[in-house]
Amino acid sequence: MSNVPINEPHSSYNFPLISDLAFANQKLKDLFEIYNDTDIIDYKKIFQEPQNKNLLLSIFSNSPYLTRLIFKYPDFLLDILKTSPDVLIKVIFDQLNNNLSQYSNQTDLMKDLRVAKAKLALTTAIADLQGSWDLEKITKTLSDFAETSLNKSVNYLINQAVVSGDLSHVDNNTLPKNVSKNSGYVILAMGKLGGYELNYSSDIDLIVLFDFDIVNYSGRKTAQDFFIKLTQKLVKIMADRTADGYVFRTDLQLRPDPGATPIAVSMEGAEFYYQSIGLNWERAAMIKARPVAGDIIAGQDFLQRIRGFVWRKHLDYAAIDDIHAIKNLIHEHHSHREIMLAGHDVKLGRGGIREIEFYAQIHQLISGGREPGLRIPPTCLALNALCKAGKFTKSENNTLQKAYVFLRTLEHRLQMINDDQTHQIPTADDDILRITKFMGYDTVDDFKKKIMEHLNGVHMLFNNLLRDTNQTTRTDKSLSFPTDKYHPDTIVAIQAAGFKDPQKIYDLIKNWQLGRYRSCRTERARLLLKQLIPDILTAFGDHDNPDAGFVKFDDFLSKLPSGVQLFSFIKAQPWLLELLALITGI
Repeated sequence: MSNVPINEPHSSYNFPLISDLAFANQKLKDLFEIYNDTDIIDYKKIFQEPQNKNLLLSIFSNSPYLTRLIFKYPDFLLDILKTSPDVLIKVIFDQLNNNLSQYSNQTDLMKDLRVAKAKLALTTAIADLQGSWDLEKITKTLSDFAETSLNKSVNYLINQAVVSGDLSHVDNNTLPKNVSKNSGYVILAMGKLGGYELNYSSDIDLIVLFDFDIVNYSGRKTAQDFFIKLTQKLVKIMADRTADGYVFRTDLQLRPDPGATPIAVSMEGAEFYYQSIGLNWERAAMIKARPVAGDIIAGQDFLQRIRGFVWRKHLDYAAIDDIHAIKNLIHEHHSHREIMLAGHDVKLGRGGIREIEFYAQIHQLISGGREPGLRIPPTCLALNALCKAGKFTKSENNTLQKAYVFLRTLEHRLQMINDDQTHQIPTADDDILRITKFMGYDTVDDFKKKIMEHLNGVHMLFNNLLRDTNQTTRTDKSLSFPTDKYHPDTIVAIQAAGFKDPQKIYDLIKNWQLGRYRSCRTERARLLLKQLIPDILTAFGDHDNPDAGFVKFDDFLSKLPSGVQLFSFIKAQPWLLELLALITGI
């Protein structure tokens, strides 16, 4: 096969440069030694191509991870340099699909998926570094592979269950490609996978559901127990590290109330949760939700049933408050107070990828209920649709689009270095120089000028949006209760109010916000109670034993049949709260 010239580079492309020529040349010699021990005779001719040689030298000097893959699969490297990446990617997918019926055990499946992932990552990275593929094609390819891997794994596990007699939704024990059809078990992709936006080292965020009305379970335990174990096997297939690596790290924390629900949730329970006590940040997360494996039709039906939870007809400015709280928490944990080069988090920091995503999601939550054309998962396509609908100007859209491509490309380069799930620019001078060269810039000053331009442009637009929606100030900004971690300012505020065990008090209040009591089930009740929390802490904190009094008040709330009337009365008559604190504090 003749050497195939690379495609014309896309407009945002910078060819990666070499950060350590001596080291890179030594690695190239080491690679030649491998080929000298084989019967491959044309490798020197291939590597004499200037673009191929410069590409390899850049990889060797900047990316230990890609270097390891090259040395592990040297024959495949030659295929990449001789063949169109589109052809190779198709071969990888075809081999996975054709091998499906051959898996007699889970170990073989895991090995094939990991080898395929390594080859796909190397092919995609080289197409990326050559400038052959744009960002959309890169992230779509990675997302398609994750979806294919999940499909193959779920089909394997469902077929095993059919063979063992646990499931009986099909008439035979063969392994058809659609064995999961009508199984009632479905995998929803969230986040970047849901939006076809995976990066090289992304987690895949999943919600796993099963429908009691569809499932035909005949095993010894309950259907829920069965699907929990099946999901644990799925996570093992995808995420366990073996000698061949891993496929994708898997995160199930976006499911309804993850602290109180199993990793596989019934659709009935999930639907009740979203329709009665679902939180606004979950509405934003559901914008990208889509079924990717298992019973796809059941998953589509579920999303249709909760459409009213995600997309509301009225102008939904209340939801923005929650998004703003998430933004503040992210900045407190992951970002410097000011935008800078060294150590800046290009995903979670000011002006980063998350602010671009939030910019789109805020507009979508406000207007998507009345304008179905805005319900688009991928960030760049959503921004284009919002701009076309007149939500912001073409100039603003251009700023966001260019920044998104630049920052996602930078994120990819950072992750290519060691296959780390990182979004942070390094702090050491040598490491900053390496990422500068890997991004194709001659000097650190040139690189810094470009990244600052993008970060400052995004951050200005995002702050202006918050100002326009009256979200630039929050009187209770220290009283946020995220479910996955303790908000540091909130812990400080609880301690300052006089409580000895602030984390325990935090957990009790978090239960209120999650609607785990009947009195807090409605959105109106939770909103009223949220507004009262600073006063509640003050009222109970003034007594001799505030922790014990607060626990009694929590017990009181847990027994109430409803809360709106009481919370409204307390808001109108603050003396009632003082009385409750006095009674429970005795």
